[in-house]
Amino acid sequence: VNLWVAALEGSTWKNVREVGPPINTTKWESQPSISPDGKKLFFASNRKGKIGKDDDNNVDIFVSRQFADGRWSEPVNLGPKINMSKYDASPFISADGSTMYFCSYGPSGGDNLDIYMSEFLGGDDDANWSEPKRLPEPINSSANDFFLTVPASGNVMYFTSDRAGGSGNLDIWVAFNPPPPKATLVLRGTCFDINTNA
Repeated sequence: VNLWVAALEGSTWKNVREVGPPINTTKWESQPSISPDGKKLFFASNRKGKIGKDDDNNVDIFVSRQFADGRWSEPVNLGPKINMSKYDASPFISADGSTMYFCSYGPSGGDNLDIYMSEFLGGDDDANWSEPKRLPEPINSSANDFFLTVPASGNVMYFTSDRAGGSGNLDIWVAFNPPPPKATLVLRGTCFDINTNA
């Protein structure tokens, strides 16, 4: 499994292509999340450089930074605070650009995946994250909870779970008022060229 990219032109996806190295390898690269400024690509992988056992079942979260010419840097492991178990994945970087939600079995290596959040503390060290916090119940449950997204408003979370009460094995659930990222100002409008008024 590799990461691919496409450009949305109007209502049509065009220029579909593989991201390529150094992001993609012969290993498994999946579950991408791009920072709001487009400069950081977070993804899950069982590539070399993982924390713990070097086997295909051990998955960690990595980040790559985009150079000015559009190329991506060699991916870096986010370190032991984030990658704390045998499977750390589903990264989602929020609209504030520094709060990341992700799934993990947790530091004690539990039986089910839970959703955590952590904040990037800044600097050039890609492993400089706050201690992850497990989201409270009923967001997390005794089942597997993962694959999430949080809109810029921060007041709702969509996620996947195999908990009881769904329609199938894995269902999409919604949680209101989850622990939010930092407040973000979102501006909407139309820009015009002062010279052409276009």
